[in-house]
Amino acid sequence: MDELSFEVLQKLAHGYSKKQISNIIQEKYGESPDLKEFIETLTEYGFIGKEKSQTPKSTLSFLKPRHVKWFYGNPALSFYSIIILVGIGLLILNPRYFPEYNDYFISENYFITIFLNFIFGTILLSVHELSHLFSGRVQGIYGKIGIGLRLYFPVAETDLTGLWRLEPKKRNLPLLAGIINDFFLTSIGIILLYAFDQEMIYYPLILYRIINACILILFYGLIWQLMFFMKTDLYYALSNILGVRNLYEESWNYILYNIRKLWGLEGPFLDFPEKDLKIIKIYSISILILSIYSVYTFTFYGIPIFSIIILESTISLVSEPRLNTLLPHLVTLVFTIIQLIIFIYYLVRILFNLLNQLKQ
Repeated sequence: MDELSFEVLQKLAHGYSKKQISNIIQEKYGESPDLKEFIETLTEYGFIGKEKSQTPKSTLSFLKPRHVKWFYGNPALSFYSIIILVGIGLLILNPRYFPEYNDYFISENYFITIFLNFIFGTILLSVHELSHLFSGRVQGIYGKIGIGLRLYFPVAETDLTGLWRLEPKKRNLPLLAGIINDFFLTSIGIILLYAFDQEMIYYPLILYRIINACILILFYGLIWQLMFFMKTDLYYALSNILGVRNLYEESWNYILYNIRKLWGLEGPFLDFPEKDLKIIKIYSISILILSIYSVYTFTFYGIPIFSIIILESTISLVSEPRLNTLLPHLVTLVFTIIQLIIFIYYLVRILFNLLNQLKQ
């Protein structure tokens, strides 16, 4: 493959449009390549996948950019920013609104608690993914919401594959839209709690508890975004901003390389581009710090929630074996134990995966 063809292929891989590539090649080489024929040849020989029409398979394909652009215009973004700043300010001045694990317990009935948290968690997750979908739609990208994996964790995700055809600066909003949504909704929740406590507004106490639970769910979602050892929204945004497309893989290679070196193990030699090495080093440190913080949040939020539900449900089953309460307690106990087993399974798989990579 000649130098010109290789450069065209690189530009395609980095998301440049045909028009952008033609302009770059014209300026650098003084000729304009026939990109249509070139791409067809690459597709025929399997170098790139066949381009598929996105619209028929996209989620809510009937929504056009004009229908959703007002969600992400300058007035809307300014409004989101003001609400987020107010929410952060109230949280700083009133630390009691910082979520605690017991905010999960909306009701003294654990079956109702799990059911309501599942319902509201699903709603909040859907709104998060719709934020990606709508912000991508504004750019003309027809994405699809589905289920994917982060390491071994099943997650909801919005496929915005076509996003990489846009200029890098136009990708940032669709990539960060979910996080902006979570911050915005968290801030709305804090404002509502504050307004209730200051007797500015009144609503039922059960709604106060639901708002607390929703803030906790959103808080977990924001912590999830900091898990750089998985490809979260924040990861993709940072990778795009920093211009390092394989930041995740390169950083893990750097971490494993240094662990092998520390333990006196042999491993493959790494040769990073000089411009990327500093970014990879900083990102690698971030991975380690935030991974430790993620373990901290699970230890002081997840474990207490699991423990209380399992313990109390077991006690209720033994001490109150009445027919009308047996099924709810049993369902609650089984559901919680299954969640715990799944998490432990994934955690063990992750550790084994890291150990296997160290041995390679």
